[in-house]
Amino acid sequence: MLIHIQEFVTLAETGSFTAAAERLYLSMSTLSRRIRLLEEQVGERLFERSPRRISLTAVGRLLLPHARRIMELEEQGRAELQRERRRDRTPLSIGCVPDSVLTLTESLIAPFVRENPNFAINIREAEPEALLEQLADGRCDLIFLHSRSAEKREDITMHLRIGDQLCAVLPPGHPAGELAVIPLASLKDEDFLTLQPGTLLHDFALAACREAGFEPNVVFTCSRSGILTSFVSAGMGVALVMERSIPDSGSFTAHRIEPTVVDPIVIVTGRRSPSFGARRFIRHAADTLQRKKEGEPC
Repeated sequence: MLIHIQEFVTLAETGSFTAAAERLYLSMSTLSRRIRLLEEQVGERLFERSPRRISLTAVGRLLLPHARRIMELEEQGRAELQRERRRDRTPLSIGCVPDSVLTLTESLIAPFVRENPNFAINIREAEPEALLEQLADGRCDLIFLHSRSAEKREDITMHLRIGDQLCAVLPPGHPAGELAVIPLASLKDEDFLTLQPGTLLHDFALAACREAGFEPNVVFTCSRSGILTSFVSAGMGVALVMERSIPDSGSFTAHRIEPTVVDPIVIVTGRRSPSFGARRFIRHAADTLQRKKEGEPC
């Protein structure tokens, strides 16, 4: 009935089956059939039909303001239902280091949202110390950190470990491009691209190079691993990037390094009892990782 009411109002406003059908994305035959059904339900003719134009009958003119009011009430009802659905959503604020957002969204956050539509997700990006502050003051329900940023802290709880390690990203045609694993020391004469000083990956990459016995020649810094890999693809140098942050596409090659430099990602909450949303997310993440480990579709 509501659909027929909308079609009745549209036809009355346009005065043309052709124009009304176009506005409603219907064929003229479908619109004509539905108007006849409405007239049968009302028990009266609503339109006078002529070859050039249609016009409302007296009954049609009487019905029109009520039909418009019905449409207004329907729209108000839809809007109220949408507001109620939004009101029922449980907020969940997740903190991530900027470099890991895309990877975590694809692997853990997006599956959670698909299976838990009643949560309103807010992603906060910051460096580790800022994320820990946001966790402490309640702005984040949980955060993702690399374990080196979380270890030895007594004010947090770590729930899951997600494997991650440092990899070398090489430009096209690099002599070591065919190797599965590259000795990090063999890159000592290369130009290096890194994230900006003060970021976790910058400090991590420099520490790994120094541990391998050399000081890297840093010629370029930026804010995202995706930018690093783009410039590596352009032949500007090499980069050290966490494996889970490496894009799937690009003309670069990615290789694990020796010695292996491992720094798992952990899900962290504060010492106080985690929120309902955080508990639900952690359970879902654990199940998702287990299914991936067992080779089941997630």
